[in-house]
Amino acid sequence: MGILKQILAASAVMLMAVSGAAGATKNIVGGQLIGATGVDVGGTLWDVSFEDGTCAGLFGSCENSSFPFATATLAETAAEALLSQVLTADIRADPTQVNGCSNTTNYSQCSIVIPVSVSGLSLAIRSMNIFNTGYGSNTANFMGVNADTGSSTATTFAVFSQATSVPLPAAIWLLGSGVAALGFGAVRGRAQS
Repeated sequence: MGILKQILAASAVMLMAVSGAAGATKNIVGGQLIGATGVDVGGTLWDVSFEDGTCAGLFGSCENSSFPFATATLAETAAEALLSQVLTADIRADPTQVNGCSNTTNYSQCSIVIPVSVSGLSLAIRSMNIFNTGYGSNTANFMGVNADTGSSTATTFAVFSQATSVPLPAAIWLLGSGVAALGFGAVRGRAQS
């Protein structure tokens, strides 16, 4: 019975490894965290990039319908997902690693903002503040509709887009089926002898 357990355990590990159970993957280029793929926000996978610019320039227009998280609750959930899956302790220890936060010397923090809604000239945002002490917070805040994060070295936008799912290759399922069949055959052979 020991060989069957080993075969089944190996099959389970193999299928988990290729099924995307790893979580968000950070996209680091030249030492800069420019985004991440596969961020789980309330059961939906999103890709995110950290970009400087204006609300209208990054989201096509600065209107409520332009933002992927249209309520404060959804934006808070997205912010918490970023803090737990992407802006982890290693990044929080040095906020200058985040694209758009090149100089946090004077501020010792980087603010990463998710736009929520527009009212007049005010943009409601969810702000993740990461500090060089390793601490991260998630607060509701406001900024000007025409604010340009490119003029700040300590503020950047989190731009979300829904992740495209990648189907599991058929060969993996075929291999898993073959391993399961071998295990079944081993059990059946032992039962008959």
